[in-house]
Amino acid sequence: MLIIGIIVDPVHGAALRLLEDIVRLEQLDPALGPLHVVLLENPSEPLSEAKPDERRLHLCGVPDALINGPAAEAWERWRHNLGQVRAHGLRVECISRATQQADASAGFFGRMSLEAGRQPIAIARTMLQRYVAMRCLEVSGAVAWILDEDLRLTPLLTRNEQGKLSGLIHELRGHNVDVAISPILGAPPLPARSSIRVNLTDVLRHLERMAELSPSDRWPDHRNDNARVRAQFPDYYYDFTHAHEDAANAPIWLEPLHADERVSEAFQRLCLGVEGLRFGQPITRGIHDDEGEHPLEPTLARGGNTLVLTPRVLNEIPNLAPRIAGRITRRSDMVWARLAALVGNVRIVRVSIPVVQDRSGPGISGFETAKLLDDLRGSALIAAMDKAFELRAWHKERILVTRPSPAAVQAALDAYEAHRTRRLHAIRESEIKVLALVSRLHDRLKLWTQEHHWFVESGNARLAAGALQRALQTLEAEYEVAGTLRGEHAFACCPEDEREAIWMFLECLLTELVAFRSAGQPWTGARGGGANSLQTVAISR
Repeated sequence: MLIIGIIVDPVHGAALRLLEDIVRLEQLDPALGPLHVVLLENPSEPLSEAKPDERRLHLCGVPDALINGPAAEAWERWRHNLGQVRAHGLRVECISRATQQADASAGFFGRMSLEAGRQPIAIARTMLQRYVAMRCLEVSGAVAWILDEDLRLTPLLTRNEQGKLSGLIHELRGHNVDVAISPILGAPPLPARSSIRVNLTDVLRHLERMAELSPSDRWPDHRNDNARVRAQFPDYYYDFTHAHEDAANAPIWLEPLHADERVSEAFQRLCLGVEGLRFGQPITRGIHDDEGEHPLEPTLARGGNTLVLTPRVLNEIPNLAPRIAGRITRRSDMVWARLAALVGNVRIVRVSIPVVQDRSGPGISGFETAKLLDDLRGSALIAAMDKAFELRAWHKERILVTRPSPAAVQAALDAYEAHRTRRLHAIRESEIKVLALVSRLHDRLKLWTQEHHWFVESGNARLAAGALQRALQTLEAEYEVAGTLRGEHAFACCPEDEREAIWMFLECLLTELVAFRSAGQPWTGARGGGANSLQTVAISR
């Protein structure tokens, strides 16, 4: 059996697209057996003062604790759409906030406690993984698949990929793989603000190239050139990479939608796409799987498309991340992968399970600067952990009974600070360059208007140019309001506080791991119990 775990926001409902894909997957790949989906509800909206029709909400299955919660209409729509998905025969189980709170209070997640409002990804992922693990332990040979809610299974549902997932699971078992991690195609799984500059640089290049062409010319096909750039610069979609030189220096071009696409059509696509950059929707820098199949190479770069063939790992390792300046950092999945490899001797490999991140509609990404800081600190934490592991801060066979060596922790803190300083500088420089790019694009549009260029003269092109102008104005306002480009406010850091938080995190890994692994099973939704019953069983160490 395949048990799929997804953290969902019922208010936005992005997961419904994925659930529809899962229904089709169950039909097209019957070798997977019956699918079981576990949804961890993590609503985004704060409590509302509006009083909904309580009786109607009760009939829809909304828990008492959420009656005055997120918009009542959204919850009713969510429950209705879930009913339609279940009508297709898919087994869908929802873990409500009330259940999560009861289980957290009873110690189901070790020392972890819930926060008010929407849970950070590290907390939500820890809860989801434990719930999924408990379901897997009920079925011999069950496999877990942890997915982000804004993914689509479109590639797996195409004719040439049907049966791929069941076949891959069989192959991975034959190679004694515990965890398989696959890249996510489409929109990069990063804060939207992390890919603005490389995309805008391409937009400027495109406009300059298009200005030299006739609107009726065929738009050239550069897909081979694009593939070479992606091979040379693996972080081609990332504004702040240190893995190689700035990928913005190498152009990636729009690829024709069809063999006869004209320059005027490509121009419209380009201009209309700029608005989506704020929501994490790339124009030219979407992720492609140019390598095709992966030879089961080792990896620790876990993300939102993870197949777990040894579900006990989900029960033994929580998603841990430090709290800095009141916020929990990103990259907890990569912390999890490192701890799983170190503590559980887990074999983690990279494979190709083609799924696409869809940040359109309800799947849009946030644009606030705080998300960049969360990601910056998360990536610096990974640098610190890698340094600690390199220096054998913990004895691999005795990590659960020994504290890390002080010298290794000190080196890890230095690595954190060096990475943070380097990345913070890159962010500030990149944000300045974004404003400069916006200014140059404004200047080009103004010049072409004065010259009565076809960009601004023909009907559809004029409308597209207007949309580009408005999108640039919005971007300009976003970056100026941030206050980062002429000062230190939006990306202000306190190195001493961060150093202390990372020190505490490394020192407390032992405590957190032991607490999580030794927690019981007070799951109010456990099979065989009533709606308010608690069951307690020991979790195997």
